[in-house]
Amino acid sequence: MDALKEPRFVTSADKCFKTSKQDFRFGSLELAGMKIFYARPKAVAKATSWESVGNCVACHIPPHFTDFGFHNTGAAQDEYDSIHGQSAFEKLFIPGLAERETNHDAWLPPTPTHPRASGTFCGIPAKDFPARADLGLWNVFANPDQPAVQASLVQFLIGERRPQPAEVLLPRTIALFKTPTLRGLPHSQPFLHTGQKDSLEDVVRFYIKMSKLARVGQVRNGAPELADMRLRDEDVAALVAFLRALNEDYE
Repeated sequence: MDALKEPRFVTSADKCFKTSKQDFRFGSLELAGMKIFYARPKAVAKATSWESVGNCVACHIPPHFTDFGFHNTGAAQDEYDSIHGQSAFEKLFIPGLAERETNHDAWLPPTPTHPRASGTFCGIPAKDFPARADLGLWNVFANPDQPAVQASLVQFLIGERRPQPAEVLLPRTIALFKTPTLRGLPHSQPFLHTGQKDSLEDVVRFYIKMSKLARVGQVRNGAPELADMRLRDEDVAALVAFLRALNEDYE
């Protein structure tokens, strides 16, 4: 990318969108955003210098701009804390596997086998229900009512490491959600699985906030990739411009 000394930028004169409400363009701002998007952390960081590192490509891998995996970017924590106060999600009681197994209906979502289950940890947080949160993959992993996916989930969680018991793996699934594609973002508003962010600018600022918390160990079960993001408010416009450049016309 740095070798592009005189890039030929795409403008609305080249083409136009028929359905997306934006200009058909890829200019210097989009190029700057692309560099941030693809920037990965260096092996040795200089504490006295700042380099914008999106690290977005760690999970949003082209051409689909997703790794089809599961990560915790802090969205569930941000939603919960916005209702119950800063650090409330860190203090939220979440049972271990043994306790969860003793009372399926109290913790897991309803199924034909357990129609009266409460789904405590797959609901939208509410002020009047502090025990309610959305833990994502936690509701599926080691759930006897979801047998078909267990082998794949175990493989995802352990990777190349030695097999580990489910009670050890379960805490690693807290607040994990599948990585969405970044193509066609105008059709995904509002953003994040919580729907809490109304604009892409809000999403990038969310990542600025959560990556700072991750670097000081304040994102419960946060994705390692999150702490490697180094973004500033000045990066928002460029990164959003690049994300919009990934939009496609569906007409």
